[in-house]
Amino acid sequence: MMQRAIALACAALGALSACTNAPTEPKALAVGLSVTSIAPVPASAAITGAGDSVVAVIVLPAACGYTPAADGQMTTGALVLRLSLTSDGALPTCLAINASTVYRLVAHNVPRASYDVSAEYRMVSDGIVSDSTLARQTIVLQ
Repeated sequence: MMQRAIALACAALGALSACTNAPTEPKALAVGLSVTSIAPVPASAAITGAGDSVVAVIVLPAACGYTPAADGQMTTGALVLRLSLTSDGALPTCLAINASTVYRLVAHNVPRASYDVSAEYRMVSDGIVSDSTLARQTIVLQ
C-alpha cells in the first residue's frame, strides 16, 4: 500500500523513474574497499558519484590491530557507505604509528537517482561499537 502511494506521488510529480529505481526497504550494497598507507595528514572524508558508482574516501590516523571491512545499504533517496574497523579483543596496544590510512569505498551498479549519501565509520573493539558519520553529500547519478 505504501509503495503504491509513493508511486502515485512520484507520477504526479513526473518523477516516477527516479522514485522507482531505488527500494523503499533497506537493500544491502556490495562495497569494494581498498586500503593505502600514506604520510600523516589530517583526518578527512569526501563523497563523489559518477555513472553508476558512488565513492567515499576516508582518511584516518593509522591504527594497528584492527581489521577493515566495508558495507553499504540503499533506501529510497538515501545511501550509506560504512567503513568498519574491528578488533577481536580489548583495545590494541601498539607503538604510535606516524602515518595515515586512506580507505576508498566504492559501490557500483547504483540506480540512477538523487541520493543523500553518508560516509560512516564504525569501530568495534571488545564488543563495544562506536558509530560516527564522517561526511554527508547529495549525489545525482544520471
